[in-house]
Amino acid sequence: MTVSAFQSQSMRVLMDAQRINLNAVYRVHWLRAKAQKARWIEELQCLQIEMESAVRFFQHQGQFWKEKQELIDPRSQPGHAAWAARQSAMWHSMAMQTDSRFKDLLQRHPPPDFAKVIPPSSNSS
Repeated sequence: MTVSAFQSQSMRVLMDAQRINLNAVYRVHWLRAKAQKARWIEELQCLQIEMESAVRFFQHQGQFWKEKQELIDPRSQPGHAAWAARQSAMWHSMAMQTDSRFKDLLQRHPPPDFAKVIPPSSNSS
């Protein structure tokens, strides 16, 4: 085998090896990008659920303090009644503001269709 034939043979082997390595690199990058997309989708969905949970928690607290207020006799415990009314109003206000701001945010920057959280149906059949 001549030197030039040996060189051309070794160049073909190197080019084949580089092509194989390049395909492996592309596969690794594609898998990493796919995993990153899945993480971002999960993050968007978790964020939407946390937003809804925060509003529900504020509403629950407002209702809790409203019920407390109704149990208190304002003539015998005016301070307690005032405190319960204030707490109820505060939590209700937080629920309304939070819900409004989250809805505005989702309207201005809606998540892609593949990342939207589908709320469970309220039909209990």
